[in-house]
Amino acid sequence: MLSSCNDGDILTVNLEFDKELSLCGDENSNNYVIYDTKTDPNESLTFLFPVSSANNLIFKPVDNPHTGDLDINNSSIKFNYRIYDGDPSGLICQEIPSSTVNITKDYTAEDGTIEYISTYEDVDGVRTVTITFNITILDLDVINTTNGVLGTYTHSFSL
Repeated sequence: MLSSCNDGDILTVNLEFDKELSLCGDENSNNYVIYDTKTDPNESLTFLFPVSSANNLIFKPVDNPHTGDLDINNSSIKFNYRIYDGDPSGLICQEIPSSTVNITKDYTAEDGTIEYISTYEDVDGVRTVTITFNITILDLDVINTTNGVLGTYTHSFSL
């Protein structure tokens, strides 16, 4: 005997991104936004946190390594998983985003912690910083997870 029930839509979430993160904002902005996007399906992970002297050290560390964590509080520090009806890559850093792509689902984490580890290498007056962001705890409507890699962001600047 086979039976089934239908409780409505079942959402299957596959948070398999390339883990090569991008950045919006700098020390002259109000916020940093670390993000990863993908197509097929069109999705993004975004992590927003305020610019501050302490958070600036994530991107321009003095200590090697420089470590810490940021607690998601859904006000000044936010984490979102979004689904779109088109390629989201042109939306995230835009002050006036394109009207051709829409957010169809937006899931905001209620709680969580993102750990970062910043390391650098200085060569010929240029510092290359690599920052790994790890999810230690994430409470999102569609997924609860611990100990996952969000991804890595690398940038360089002159000393």
